[in-house]
Amino acid sequence: TKANPVKLFFTGDGYLAEHFKYGGLFDKDINEAIEALFEIEPYKSYREYFTVYKIAAYSSETGITNLAENDVKNTRFRLQWEGGRSTSLSLPDSGESVFALCKTIEGVSDNDFKRSSVAVISNADVYAGTCWSWGDGKNISLITYSRDSQNGMTKFANVVRHEMGGHGFGMLGDEY
Repeated sequence: TKANPVKLFFTGDGYLAEHFKYGGLFDKDINEAIEALFEIEPYKSYREYFTVYKIAAYSSETGITNLAENDVKNTRFRLQWEGGRSTSLSLPDSGESVFALCKTIEGVSDNDFKRSSVAVISNADVYAGTCWSWGDGKNISLITYSRDSQNGMTKFANVVRHEMGGHGFGMLGDEY
């Protein structure tokens, strides 16, 4: 509701056409990701300064590619998981297909990505998340929807906050 809002983009990978009905699986997962981000500070207090976009991305198969098991899935963005205990995710085209989809929204340009964040929520129940960041401010958070709980919160909510909120938008590094 404020002038010049920050744009946040949420899309998915591994969702079939049937998942995109109102209230369907895609809506459920993306809405959960959006609410997870805005449940914590500083996002909670500044929510009115953001415009959030949900963008449908149809895939031919559910899930994501598991490189460790050579299980290749035909999905919109071809999201890949290293498999096993790895939490690393990657996109074969360096995210260009994700940015191109976001630019189908009227008025969105390459310049917008330097001051925003993009999340790709994958339809895969594994614990994984990676944020790709570029020097000019562009970023894409790749997140799976793991529903396991940890300390009373789902891993999914925590990964959204960590990857998109911390690394992507906040430009924060890890502290291990």
